[in-house]
Amino acid sequence: MFLTLDDSTYLFEPCEIMVTQWNILDKFKDKDAKLSKKKTLIETVTEVKQGYSDNKYAKLEDDVRQLYGKYLDYPIGEFLFELKSNNDPFYQLFLNCDIDDSMVHGDGPFCKFHILDERLMKEKGLYVFCVDDICAYIGEVTKSRTFKTIVNSEYGSISAKMCYIDGQPVRCRINHLINRIGDENRIAFKVHPMKDDFLIGEIEKQLINKYNPRWNKKGRTTPYSPIQALSLEKWVN
Repeated sequence: MFLTLDDSTYLFEPCEIMVTQWNILDKFKDKDAKLSKKKTLIETVTEVKQGYSDNKYAKLEDDVRQLYGKYLDYPIGEFLFELKSNNDPFYQLFLNCDIDDSMVHGDGPFCKFHILDERLMKEKGLYVFCVDDICAYIGEVTKSRTFKTIVNSEYGSISAKMCYIDGQPVRCRINHLINRIGDENRIAFKVHPMKDDFLIGEIEKQLINKYNPRWNKKGRTTPYSPIQALSLEKWVN
């Protein structure tokens, strides 16, 4: 695949991707699963993380205390799963979603995938996710990170922590959209290795502005945006 800017042409090489699992459900419920002490509901809405000036869940505190008082000491993941099991949509307000479409991507379902190319996975630079050979998302990898890092440990391996509003909304959204497509043969990951971090960032911005890929949208990071059951048809056609 070639992408162009003025007189410059950038070759994006295919980097083989393998999906090992589809339709992973309720990932959010495993929050802090490996810790001896899981964060509780009340801790989630009141504590401020070290290095942060606010709590992204603070706006939910009043409702939590008034409506869910008996759950205050529940681990947060178990609390949200309990609400979902009881068809209570309040749990969605703890999860990240798309600011434009109000789709709760943090609720999944997700898939698990990784890249296989030993040569390219060690590089950094620009990358694209393609659907049916059309560029759907343009991104960058800079500093000490590699294509292997952002795919095998992030996009392709969604953790429970990523699902929350202080998590990784873009990773969740892209993974969720790939899972909705559900066909490995329709998805491609392509890369253009580069070394200069400044140039990587500048060219990424220009390519996004020119090609306007349909998956290059911002994820919500604050609670209380509208939650609607909208179709993802426009994303995956």
